[in-house]
Amino acid sequence: MRSLILIAVSAAFLLLAGYTLTRPEAPPVFGQVPDFSLMNFDGMELTKASLAQKNWLINFFFTSCPKICPATSARLRELAEEMRTRPDFAILSISVDPERDDLAALNAYHARFAPADVVWNFARADAGRIEALEHGLMVEGGDSAELHSGRIILIDKLGQIRGYFRAEDQEDLETLRDILPRLD
Repeated sequence: MRSLILIAVSAAFLLLAGYTLTRPEAPPVFGQVPDFSLMNFDGMELTKASLAQKNWLINFFFTSCPKICPATSARLRELAEEMRTRPDFAILSISVDPERDDLAALNAYHARFAPADVVWNFARADAGRIEALEHGLMVEGGDSAELHSGRIILIDKLGQIRGYFRAEDQEDLETLRDILPRLD
C-alpha cells in the first residue's frame, strides 16, 4: 500500500513537472497603452478605462477603404466569433479618416462586421488624438495607408501591448489564436 502511494505521488509530481516545463510562455510586453479618449460608433466616449479587465485587439481602418480594411475586419470577425464565449474579450477599430467617418458611417460598419454578442467598438477622434494614440501604440510614422495595413495589436487586461500581428498572414493569426486563451 505504501509503495502504491509513493508511486501515485511520484507520478503526480512528474506530470506536474512536465506540464510546467511544456507550458507556453506568455508573450512579451512591448509597452503600455496610453490614456485615450475616442468617440464610439454609438456616440459614447470610449477610454482606456472602458476596456479595463478585457483582452482586446486594436486595428486602424477607414470605412471607405476598398480592400484591406474589409478583409481585416472579416478576419477580426472570425476571431470574435471564436472568442464570443469570453466576456473578457473586446475589439477596438479606430478610424484614420475622422473627416469622412462620422458616427453614421461607423455605425453602418459596426452593423456589417460585429457579431451581436461581442464587444466591438468602432471609434473616431480628431487627427491629433489619433496621432497621439498611434505614438503610444508604437505604430506612428506612416500615412493612413500604412496604418490601416491589416495590423492587429493585442492588448492584455492590464493595458499592456502584447503583440503585433498581420491579418493577412495565416501564421500570425494562428499565433494570435494560440496566445489569446493564455491571457488570463
